[in-house]
Amino acid sequence: MGVMLTMGELRTHVLTMARAWLHAATPLVRAMGIHVLAVFSRLLPLLLGWVGSSHDALQVDALRTLLVLISTTWPRMRAHAGVVRMVVCECRDRVGAAEETKEVAGCVLEALDACCRGGGGGGALITAA
Repeated sequence: MGVMLTMGELRTHVLTMARAWLHAATPLVRAMGIHVLAVFSRLLPLLLGWVGSSHDALQVDALRTLLVLISTTWPRMRAHAGVVRMVVCECRDRVGAAEETKEVAGCVLEALDACCRGGGGGGALITAA
């Protein structure tokens, strides 16, 4: 995962590379489970950068990966809830945002709220992923 993160960090600006990275990373994050915390400090900023992009397809891919990350690492998400909520709300409320972007962003916010209440984030994952 470390090499994969390095490639993601180096190619954040290339839309096709970023989307391919996200499609490969999502099942890997799910499979790693709680062990993804070993790379959490590199993964979260990368995902939030893509959520904040102006490309709807990239935003949706990043939001879906973020949803998996939230459901996997929900006890840790409380500490990051403020910044995650801010970036996701900006994405959802962006002028011209696609309906799919708004829908998946809503699922991420629901999962984040569930984490902050202590109930995990898995419920919204089933709907959007």
